[in-house]
Amino acid sequence: MTFYEGRENSAYYASVRRLLESLGPKESILDVGSWDSPVATWGDFRIRYTVDSRQRPSIPEVTKIVGPWPEATGLFQTPVSVVTCLQVLEHVDDVGAFANALFAMARECVIISVPYKWPSGTCKHHVHDPIDEAKLKWMTGKTPSERILTNGKLARMVAIYDVIT
Repeated sequence: MTFYEGRENSAYYASVRRLLESLGPKESILDVGSWDSPVATWGDFRIRYTVDSRQRPSIPEVTKIVGPWPEATGLFQTPVSVVTCLQVLEHVDDVGAFANALFAMARECVIISVPYKWPSGTCKHHVHDPIDEAKLKWMTGKTPSERILTNGKLARMVAIYDVIT
């Protein structure tokens, strides 16, 4: 089973999909670290990219970049319209540099999702649990313009940041 299988009906994915589809036509999207999810295919974007440190399945019409973030930012000539980073920040030791690179790559919007208030130890790979609004602000250095909380056994927070460049 892949990461996305079994999660495809998750409320946070549905929230992000609705949001991306509501943006209207945009130039480009970059999805960072979502491995096998189809996030980069959602919405009306002319150019689509994914960056992941691991080899990921190919997705038609999406340019796949395999390499570490934020080092992969050097492969882009200009920022993209929208950057997504779902369920990744909680795994990153140097979260400040990682998040700064997300915002530096976006012209219009950054969308981040994190586990919301999961008790420490819920996932052995998470280095920042529990994450609430204050902790996400500490991680990113920014306050989202909007946030969506999803319910369920394991809640998620989807944070939307408007970027002014």
